[in-house]
Amino acid sequence: MKKRLFCILLSLLICLASAMSVPGASGSGQGTRYGSGPDGRTYYIFDGKKYVIDYSWGQHYLTGFSSVETGSAKTTSGAIARENYTAASTRANLGKVILVKAVSGGADKSRYDGVYKCEDTGGPAVETGVPNTGGVPVVDLYFNDLSDALAVTDHGWITAEIFILKEAD
Repeated sequence: MKKRLFCILLSLLICLASAMSVPGASGSGQGTRYGSGPDGRTYYIFDGKKYVIDYSWGQHYLTGFSSVETGSAKTTSGAIARENYTAASTRANLGKVILVKAVSGGADKSRYDGVYKCEDTGGPAVETGVPNTGGVPVVDLYFNDLSDALAVTDHGWITAEIFILKEAD
């Protein structure tokens, strides 16, 4: 009995220590916890599943959206948008899990770093970019509060490298 209790306590301490020492935990995305697997790859935990980078989708500007401005929290996928979880991307990415890593922008640029699920689509700005984005496509992150959504671009564009993730074997 003592040995079993010791093992349980040791497991809990290890989990707590790894959660506290995880780099990137300051980002907004749900999957900000990550570590290294036995194969040396970095993995990301999202929805209770382990993901790894499949490929880079390139650099995109970040924007924010809210159901206050769209009139509904229902997404193209049929899911209800959730803060720190839902992203709007191209129709081709619908259902994919992405990693957002800021590369330039304001002093607080990494605030939106993390893992999101592409549950919604957008207009031309998301698909191909528009004149006011200089033709650079955007990834739109969902926020419950409109002021938080608008704050994403309050101090200029944040450029982020977007990685498409795949479930780890």
